[in-house]
Amino acid sequence: MDVFGAAWARAWMVEINSDPSYREAGRGWHGAIVLRMWPEGAQSGRSMYVDLQDGECLAARVASDADSASAPYVIGAPFDTWRAVLEGAIDPILGLLQGRLRLERGNLLKLVPYARAAKVLLSAASRVTASFPGESNGPGDAAAATAAAPSSSRGGAMGVAVPDSEVAGAMPGAGGSGRGTDRLARAHRLDGSSYPMRLWQEAKQLGIWNPGDIGLATDREDWSRLPEPERDLLLRLAVQFRGGETALVTHVPVLMNVLAAEHRLEEQLYLTSVLWEEGKHVEMFDRFLAEVTPARTDLERFESTAWRRVFGERFPADMDALRMDASPAAQVRAAVTCNLVIEGILAETGYHGYHLILEQSGILPGMQRAMQYIRRDESRHVAWGMYLIGRLVAEHGDSLWKLAESSLADLLEPCLDIVRDVFAAYDTMPFGLRLGTFLDHAMASFRNRLSRLEATRHASLHELLQNGAG
Repeated sequence: MDVFGAAWARAWMVEINSDPSYREAGRGWHGAIVLRMWPEGAQSGRSMYVDLQDGECLAARVASDADSASAPYVIGAPFDTWRAVLEGAIDPILGLLQGRLRLERGNLLKLVPYARAAKVLLSAASRVTASFPGESNGPGDAAAATAAAPSSSRGGAMGVAVPDSEVAGAMPGAGGSGRGTDRLARAHRLDGSSYPMRLWQEAKQLGIWNPGDIGLATDREDWSRLPEPERDLLLRLAVQFRGGETALVTHVPVLMNVLAAEHRLEEQLYLTSVLWEEGKHVEMFDRFLAEVTPARTDLERFESTAWRRVFGERFPADMDALRMDASPAAQVRAAVTCNLVIEGILAETGYHGYHLILEQSGILPGMQRAMQYIRRDESRHVAWGMYLIGRLVAEHGDSLWKLAESSLADLLEPCLDIVRDVFAAYDTMPFGLRLGTFLDHAMASFRNRLSRLEATRHASLHELLQNGAG
């Protein structure tokens, strides 16, 4: 059957509606989508229309002109891109963020909560035997061949396989290639020009600030004059910030032990500054809660379901996994969660919003000053995480880049849910804040991390050691 043809569309609809996982994942998704596919270099080809309503596919057919004009979402891409999507080589939401799939109509933010539903839809499509122009075998056959192949790899996030040889090769104490041993450790000399050492120097120069030196007397006066909803929002954010920073202090030493076992002294040195700086962040928020806000006993209510899903489940799991599995794959997953998501997306979005509130309202000057220091610290932490992922990819192959990409995509939805949960707690948002502004900032941070991550894919190990991830 031809992909996006009438028979293929009918078969896809049957697969969708017979899949119980789609009924669950697609709950709440209402609307029609037109999918367009064209030969490379052209702009016209095949189009199909699919109507999705609350976990059910009501229609799937070759799209008419009326369908194309009325559908709230239109997504287009060349044949080769759709082939990669249907074979699972391109995540659909990542494809949209990267521009490989073109969102011609619709709001990407409204699609993100249904990222899992999109994957289930495409999984159903992969089960339909199909052919692209010029082919006799389609994605269904490719998927079947993959399923029948012997399993000789360790699965990564979202089905990305990481060969066992890559996992074993970098375990502390593993014999063989010796790739996990830093040449600098053997020489007992530090490479002062290496990127980790440059970050170390920056941390010593720019990270010298003392939370105890920041005066909070004016902050206390400002707090006493704020209406209760504004206090509640600032308290909510401070509690989440302190919890996130405490989680980092708790789990970063695990990664330090991994690097110690691999004799990566420069990276160990830099991580000591990360741990020190995160400790100061904890102290700063603890001071704010103790000295500025009145005593409260109900602070746990500010930890939303989405917040606990990331900070109480996913982050500890990815970091604690390193105790038993220090493989490159496990390090990549930990670095994505810790440095790219928690520090690079959530912290950046949260601190941006927090500082914006304080600055525009002209309140809490002590915390405004602290935010400047904290955000500067966090920028170095994110840069180091990008470097670490890039180094691991350069040393152990492209499968780790795909793992990093899929791990990042896997956390996009819970990140946006944390932002949504903050706004959902208020009938009228304090300080006149708008949800769209914060979601847009979070998405921009996500796209930035993804773009920088993709740039590391083609960098040499020498370039990364000298210049980082850019």
